[in-house]
Amino acid sequence: MITVTHNPSYSLQHPQDVLDNTTTGQSSKGLKRRKRDWIIPPINFPENDRGPFPKPMVQIRSSRDKEVQIQYSITGPGADLDPKRLFIVDRITGWLSVTQPLDREGKDKYKLFAHAVAVGDGKTEGPMEIVINVIDQNDNKPEFTKDTFLGSVPESSPKGFEFMKVTAVDKDEPGSANSDIRYTLVSQDPQQPTANMFFLNPSTGRIQLHSDGLDRETEFRPQEDLILLFMYFLFQKYPKYTLIIQAADMVGEGLSNTATAIITVTDSNDNAPEFHPSDYTATVPENKVGAVVVKMTVTDGDEPHTPAWSTTYKIIQGNDGGFFNVSTGPSKLEGIITTAKGLDFEKTRQYTLLVIVENDAPFATRLPTSTATVTVNVEDVNEAPIFNPVEKVVVRPENLAVGADLIAYTATDPDTAKNQKIVYRTGNDPAGWLNVSKETGLIKVRSPMDRESPFVKNGRYQATILAIDNNDIPATGTGTLLIELEDVNDNAPIIEERKITVCNQDSQPVLLSVTDKDGPGFAAPFRVDLQGSSKNNWTARMDDTKTGIILKLKTKLERSRYNVVLRVYDNQGLFSDNTVNANLKQGTVLLPRLGLWVYYWDVDQIHRMVTFDVQVLCDEAGFMGRGSNRKEKITMVTMVTHKPRLHPHNHLREGDNITLRQSVSSPFAQIFPVLVFPQSSGGLSRKKRDWVIPPITIPENDRGSFPKAVVQIRSSNARTMEITYSVTGPGAEQPPEGLFTIGKRSGMLFVTRPLDREKKDSYVLMAHAVAVGVGQAEEPMELIIRVMDQNDNKPEFTHNPFLGHVFEGALPESNFMKVVAVDKDDPSTDNGIIRYKILSQDPEQPSPNLFTINPVSGTVSVAAAGLDRETYPEYKLIIEAADMEGKGLSTTCTALITVTDSNDNAPQFVNTTYSGSVHENMRDEVVVKIRATDRDEPHTPAWSSKYTIIKGNERGLFSIRTGPDNMEGIISTAKGLDFENESKHTLLVTVENDAPFASRLPTSTATVTVNVEDVNEAPVFNKTPATGTGTLIVDLDDVNDNAPTIDQREVSICNKEPDPALLTVTDADGPGNAGPFNVELRGESRTNWTAKVNSTNGGMIHLSLKRKLDQGDYHVVMRIYDAGMHFQESTILAEVCHCKGSVSTCIRQPPSRQTAVPLPISVLGAVLGLLCLFCDQQCWFVWLIGLYCDQQCWVVWLIVLVLLLLMFLRRRSRPMKEEPLLHDDVRDNLYYYDEEGGGEEDQEYDLSQLHRGLDNRPDIFRNDVAPTLMPALPYRPQPDENEEIGKFIKDNLMAADNDPTTPPYDSLLVFDYEGGGSEAGSLSSLNSFSSGEDQDYECLAEWGPRFRKLAHMYCSGEDCDSDTLPCKVEWV
Repeated sequence: MITVTHNPSYSLQHPQDVLDNTTTGQSSKGLKRRKRDWIIPPINFPENDRGPFPKPMVQIRSSRDKEVQIQYSITGPGADLDPKRLFIVDRITGWLSVTQPLDREGKDKYKLFAHAVAVGDGKTEGPMEIVINVIDQNDNKPEFTKDTFLGSVPESSPKGFEFMKVTAVDKDEPGSANSDIRYTLVSQDPQQPTANMFFLNPSTGRIQLHSDGLDRETEFRPQEDLILLFMYFLFQKYPKYTLIIQAADMVGEGLSNTATAIITVTDSNDNAPEFHPSDYTATVPENKVGAVVVKMTVTDGDEPHTPAWSTTYKIIQGNDGGFFNVSTGPSKLEGIITTAKGLDFEKTRQYTLLVIVENDAPFATRLPTSTATVTVNVEDVNEAPIFNPVEKVVVRPENLAVGADLIAYTATDPDTAKNQKIVYRTGNDPAGWLNVSKETGLIKVRSPMDRESPFVKNGRYQATILAIDNNDIPATGTGTLLIELEDVNDNAPIIEERKITVCNQDSQPVLLSVTDKDGPGFAAPFRVDLQGSSKNNWTARMDDTKTGIILKLKTKLERSRYNVVLRVYDNQGLFSDNTVNANLKQGTVLLPRLGLWVYYWDVDQIHRMVTFDVQVLCDEAGFMGRGSNRKEKITMVTMVTHKPRLHPHNHLREGDNITLRQSVSSPFAQIFPVLVFPQSSGGLSRKKRDWVIPPITIPENDRGSFPKAVVQIRSSNARTMEITYSVTGPGAEQPPEGLFTIGKRSGMLFVTRPLDREKKDSYVLMAHAVAVGVGQAEEPMELIIRVMDQNDNKPEFTHNPFLGHVFEGALPESNFMKVVAVDKDDPSTDNGIIRYKILSQDPEQPSPNLFTINPVSGTVSVAAAGLDRETYPEYKLIIEAADMEGKGLSTTCTALITVTDSNDNAPQFVNTTYSGSVHENMRDEVVVKIRATDRDEPHTPAWSSKYTIIKGNERGLFSIRTGPDNMEGIISTAKGLDFENESKHTLLVTVENDAPFASRLPTSTATVTVNVEDVNEAPVFNKTPATGTGTLIVDLDDVNDNAPTIDQREVSICNKEPDPALLTVTDADGPGNAGPFNVELRGESRTNWTAKVNSTNGGMIHLSLKRKLDQGDYHVVMRIYDAGMHFQESTILAEVCHCKGSVSTCIRQPPSRQTAVPLPISVLGAVLGLLCLFCDQQCWFVWLIGLYCDQQCWVVWLIVLVLLLLMFLRRRSRPMKEEPLLHDDVRDNLYYYDEEGGGEEDQEYDLSQLHRGLDNRPDIFRNDVAPTLMPALPYRPQPDENEEIGKFIKDNLMAADNDPTTPPYDSLLVFDYEGGGSEAGSLSSLNSFSSGEDQDYECLAEWGPRFRKLAHMYCSGEDCDSDTLPCKVEWV
């Protein structure tokens, strides 16, 4: 039999592979289950598995499951302990499953115990330990230890100089590629003087200087050199650099993160300081020490407040006597010269000093040193007397008698020429021991001196003596007298500690300190004696130094306070008695594990040394001071015995007593015992199991070292015979050969190099065990090796770049393109799941978030309104695709989006006024060319233009057409102009595009002035009276005489989750009489529809469905109110489509149609059916199968066909009956004339004569266009209740007839000025001028049946009367 031992570093199983092994005895894909002396291998399971959950991992089988029914269970952390139910087991089958994704960074290993119980007999096998290893996935980005790293580099540093380091860590498994970080320098700002100023070590993160050229500053003085100022701005220096550094795992190919490194270029001393100015003159009084002579200022071009900028000064000439000092001022750019000694006017009256300045840091290069010259003039002053010496020392015994002479201490006056007198006084005599003679300076003892006085320091007493001259302004000199007092034995020793605390039994000795105010020779060594009853209970002796007393309790005393009297002697026998108050108590301790509880201890035996933290509390008389407490780490050796009141698991509980017998000598250790905690027993032993061997899983791209052990194969016969092992199959002796090897003796299976799942995801090997000298020891065993996917492939875009187009008028959420990326990693894991996002948009106007991308599908859509082709015709998006659901490896592509044109720009005239001249009587003469511009895409219908003359061409004198380039309007004369009638014409011209506007846009207009040039015309007879004209301009104040209207009369909307239809509201009135608008639904429209005014755009109404309607057309009636509550009801035809969301194409399900059979075919079918009845059975049958009928049957068929043909021909030849005249349906061509004249049929007639008559009649209102000042009549949208429908129709018909705003518009022509003498002449056709020729009345017959009848009435053949109704007349 064979035993398989898994190496813990491998054997991660694929979840599906476990399921392949559930069938007993069938092993075409999996392993046959065998009883094994099995060392249970760890079960390796990847973190972040996607499920579904619960997901089977492995099956546990008892070897008795064939004999009795076994129930399985598991215990341990992850089963019945926290985190509970992370793992579950099927009680019957033994399948172990995981219920949710695992996280290696949270917990990398679980230990469970499997239990098997026989149902009925209750026999239980020993628990089996199962180890579950959580295999790492690359799910953590590297994290920099700092967001911003700060570093500095001197500007004079050489190339290769290393000056800082960045560090990142990765939470993934150490030692794997998932946590193998590489660093990359992403960007450098600024990029001057070169873009590669720095080098980043990819492995260590250390940053080096890669190029020369660092320069923190440029020195210039613009007031001195304008060229340097120009050079400064031309070559600016850079004192700071910002680096963006990326850290990526997977050896730089995996997840990444960035951090910022800010590098400060520190100053190198490449600029020498300079004096400004370089010459100084000062005056100083003599004898004054520390007097400021002069302050010298300097400048330095290096970085302020650095050693290369701060300055130091030296006097290199003129200071031979050391009379002067020079120091640096607080600003660091100032040299201050002071007097180091008092100057003597009598000796030297002037000094000349030469001073140099340098920096604290040495110069980086050879630089010139700046110097300054300082002239110091000495000023004569009254000088104080001088003691010689200034400090005088005398030695005297401390018991010198009062009145005794000490010393004569005198001074001399340096102003020898003045011959001044000196008097002496005591300056500072702190103890009052001295008296000085005023005239002679003799000093005597005034009071007894004491060497132990606090005024004596180190055996010396210091006093000052004053010498004062008699000048008008007296000067005072000071001398110091040091009296060194010789000691005498005049002080007994004393004990410092007067209160102590000790234990009342087995107490430790207490050390008492002894002091003596006398000096050496009269103090230590000391002696001590106990006095009185203290000798009975205490012992006292001197320590080894003879300066401390060791006091110890000799007998056990009750807890109380006791006075101990000790006599202490110095080395001369001088003594004093000292009383020490001793407080006898028991100690207290606070144990850190047991909380703030008090315990009492005895010691039995020494056990072990323990170190732990405790808190010691002392009362007001304790050795740690009054009211103090502190924490100490104590190391003790002590004996511990546990009393019977202990927990069964041998752990101390609160309240347990432990006795203390002996402790260490530390003063703190006496109250701290050491606790012993017993150790738990070992783990569970291995058991035999009938184990379903899972496939062995090896992660791809393992880092080795190779060969690496995978699993061990062992035969149970190896204990009795020598076994050799081998493996066969692809990867062993078959290609790829040598990928897997096995130890012949050990049975250890090895992998020799990294695996690649993308090349081959599984290997099936056969393991063989052969006994040496015997032959095959075991049947070959199948081993399945799965290669587990690692995230080692970035997503790859199918194209780069992607090209897309979007209309500039596209609404938000409009999809217009899609990007696609693929990943070679396992698509069933996070490694192959891709998410998309937009990294950047160029340009970022008018909004940086104009587009959005579906993170799952990659569909790009419009996110916000504002696309404008004329402003930004193209956008470039950088799109990232990242696996691990957007958190893993990433790659980018470019999406180029072209904004296609919509007619959202109205053409504009280049100029608003034009003028031209033309000769009178010239026809088709070009008057002027007017140009327009359009921002829409050139050479499209939205760009090309067309022109209309909307005013000034009422008589049709001019025509306008579009020029060849489609952006030019050409005005020509349509008729000859008459200079005498009108010498100037003013035209108003509009321009539009060939394509309609995408939205409401203002129309551009231009005014064209045409000057008519006079030509020499032939004389004509003209009786037409002259007419003068005047222009009246009326400014009209707006009133609320127009109700708001809806531009759209038809809309389409979906019947499922519809997007609202947008309706535009307009009002002809001006501001104040128009918006804001309100809307309400009328009648039945309230039931199915909702309408509301847009809150942001008050001129827009959102129309939407309340509930789902069947497809079809519906009339929606709305009442729109303006700001003055003037309203009008509008009816919208709403087309409900079978769709969802917004309407792209309206789907109308057609009604079912029944095929109608034409009547002749039906009759023919019936006749044929009857004829077939006459045929015999044989003929009917033969007709069905297409064989021969007999002669009689064919004759009948032939006769029927002939009859039908004759009927058809007779119907074709039958004449049509002419209907009576009154029923003639005459449909003549109808021509619409926007105004009188101008139609295609009337171009040869001058209809302007009819209009002329109105020019002199302003009281006559003529309106042949839509009136602008007349309100529309109200219409009734629906009949009232119980109202007859006929009355409802009649009322609305009358309203329509009387509505002046409904086309066709009324035109009023007045013909009250005609006939003889008028410009139009006679308008009567009966009296029209005739040439006298015979009239052809037959022409009326060509005008239709009705006029044909009229022609016959006036003229019939030869009886035509030429004097009756003429045919050829000129109609006006």
